[in-house]
Amino acid sequence: MDTSLVVAILWLASLTGLFAAAVTDFQKRIIPDGLVFLTAGCGVAIRLLLEPSSAAPSAFIAFAILLILGFLARRSVIGGGDAKLIAAVTLLFAPADLGMLLLSIALAGGVLSGVYLLAHGLARKSVPAGSIGRVAVDASVPYGVAIFAGTTVIATIKAYQWMFAI
Repeated sequence: MDTSLVVAILWLASLTGLFAAAVTDFQKRIIPDGLVFLTAGCGVAIRLLLEPSSAAPSAFIAFAILLILGFLARRSVIGGGDAKLIAAVTLLFAPADLGMLLLSIALAGGVLSGVYLLAHGLARKSVPAGSIGRVAVDASVPYGVAIFAGTTVIATIKAYQWMFAI
């Protein structure tokens, strides 16, 4: 089987898994470990097929990111599933692309957080003065959505560059 086809299938599988993680995070505020493992496995396979020499540095960087974000997750700064998924998506890209990836995820997270802040403010204003009931707005942000969006943006840019480099 052609390497390009295998890589395309792996990318499709990883993006499908990321989409499923985003949907699950949005609905239930949890990112299943199986989807994290799917993404990480696809990333390792893509690195080995495209640039075998980048596999070890990518794994080291992903592990370092997991340690740093895991530390933040233990202090409830970020969700544990989000920390694992961000580390997993770094395996999909060459080390040189990780700054762009992390920036894209952060920007997507900022937009998502802004939407949630706006929705929370609008929900609070919709409660009539003196009412006993309160509007329940989940304060947590489903960051899996931002991880999916940021990763998809960079994957699209890289695919576009690859298509027109041929």
